[in-house]
Amino acid sequence: MPIVEYVLFSETFSGYFSKEESQGKRVDATMDVRLFGEEIAPHLGIRVRFVGEEPLDTVTKQYNEAMKRILPTYGIQVVEIPRKMQGDTPISASSVRRLLEKGAWDEIEKLVPEMTFVYLKNRADKSMTK
Repeated sequence: MPIVEYVLFSETFSGYFSKEESQGKRVDATMDVRLFGEEIAPHLGIRVRFVGEEPLDTVTKQYNEAMKRILPTYGIQVVEIPRKMQGDTPISASSVRRLLEKGAWDEIEKLVPEMTFVYLKNRADKSMTK
């Protein structure tokens, strides 16, 4: 069976696709994480899974915790990368998107890596010339 038939996240972890409704609630990512450990990782030779630390989104935080608990039983190391901070505030894609909508380039430049800033700025410049 082709691997693509296994990647049905909405079927195996529907809470991830209804995050607003799931925030603050206990969600169960076990089926999705086990599917990754049993079917996807072996097929692709994955031995390490890198995840971003998630201090803001409770659904993603629970998913990360499930990976850290379950994936080592499949011989997969989970490495959690600390979230980049702006002072005491975690930087999130959502906060950057809000700033993009406002065109707050000075603020965006403080939050993202230089290459990301250049990409976003070029993309915005191209969309304005269309």
